[in-house]
Amino acid sequence: MATIYFSFQNRIINPLLPINKQGSLYIRLRIKSSDKYITSVNQLSSFIEKEYVDFYHAVESPDGSRKGDHTELMNDAIAYANHRWGMDPINEEKKRAKEEFLIGEFLRGYPPIKCQDIKIGENTFSKYVEGNLEYKKDYRRVYNLPIKNEFYFSIEFLYEIEPMFAQKKFLDWVRHADEIFEKNVLELLALSPLIDSPRFQIISATFMDRCRRGSQLLKVVRS
Repeated sequence: MATIYFSFQNRIINPLLPINKQGSLYIRLRIKSSDKYITSVNQLSSFIEKEYVDFYHAVESPDGSRKGDHTELMNDAIAYANHRWGMDPINEEKKRAKEEFLIGEFLRGYPPIKCQDIKIGENTFSKYVEGNLEYKKDYRRVYNLPIKNEFYFSIEFLYEIEPMFAQKKFLDWVRHADEIFEKNVLELLALSPLIDSPRFQIISATFMDRCRRGSQLLKVVRS
């Protein structure tokens, strides 16, 4: 439906390594549909959690699709771990190394998500987090809001990190961005009164304009 983009850069460029980008933020707005009418935020949460696992943990991984990506990643990881440390490691050190490797690969993939209800402004969202800043360079929080029948509105905050150049201040901001920045953005959200087709739900001009400008909300990480 719409994507808003921000880039985060250091003020001083290293002349020997002239890359100053710490990361990027995409705010993605979409209208999605479930497999049945949505009557509550809890029902939407259950649908999203199941859909996520059914997709990324699928047995088959069709070409050109991310479906089954987690299953494929873990199958490869288990095969490698068994080859390196054995099916049944011979000592505690090897056993621990194998377990740590598999946990790391699991977190680099797509572990099951857990949605939580969260009220922001006039709306109650189903929110979930995907990613782990210790293991992946992309991290996202997604807020979903039922609008009508089987349709729901999805607002995704996707943070893409440059691991070599991201400073601690920026990473700390990403970890806690839902406490102030994302909350401030979502408080600006206003849907038009319901009309016949949910696809005509419109986001208020104020919300879009403030997201695009963004400089006031983001100034904390630009220094």
